Amino acid sequence: MNLFDVYFNPQGTLTRRYFWYAIIYQFMFMSLVYAFVGTLAFVLQQLGVFSQSLGSDDGYALVTLVLLAILYFPTNLMFFTVVVKRYHDRGKSGWWSLIMFIPVIGFFWTYIELGFFKGITNHNQ
Repeated sequence: MNLFDVYFNPQGTLTRRYFWYAIIYQFMFMSLVYAFVGTLAFVLQQLGVFSQSLGSDDGYALVTLVLLAILYFPTNLMFFTVVVKRYHDRGKSGWWSLIMFIPVIGFFWTYIELGFFKGITNHNQ
């Protein structure tokens, strides 16, 4: 299974071990990307790129916000795909991944069920 299938193809299953690998790798990758975006916006601010049209602080915040907003959708799509695959391994429909949208409880439910319970050994959905 290649990385594209893990993060962008909701078909198939993902074992507990690979679920945690995917979550950890995604966290590390996105931390690096967010640090790069913040650094880029800071460097652009120091070079005076924002001083022409916006206030210096406003430009820094705007560029950072726009870049992070652009990255927000693919990041969540990748996480959602990993969760759907793990629910398939648990023998449940991918629709169960919507439970994570329940405030507070959904987050804990998702991580406990998918991160600590074994998948089924017979036919997966």
